[in-house]
Amino acid sequence: LYVADTDNHRIVAIDLGKAKAYTVAGNYQCQSGPEFVRNGNPALDVSLCYPEKIGLDENKNLLVLDKANKMIRRVNLRFSSSGKAFFASVNK
Repeated sequence: LYVADTDNHRIVAIDLGKAKAYTVAGNYQCQSGPEFVRNGNPALDVSLCYPEKIGLDENKNLLVLDKANKMIRRVNLRFSSSGKAFFASVNK
């Protein structure tokens, strides 16, 4: 289960079987503007600014409406070699 924790500027994954929650995207800071988009960086190191409305695309990437940045962000949940989820640009 994924939840947009809007006021904390992050996306949380909840493992209902283990009763645990994990931040998968967002660094708890609201920074808007093109200099903060930073595609290709670990999702925990990148600012989301009032994330809302989330969903999964056909490749099971997490799509997030980054409200203040006026864009849809894609979090690649297939982890990188560092073991972290990362942002990928949305070209569709």
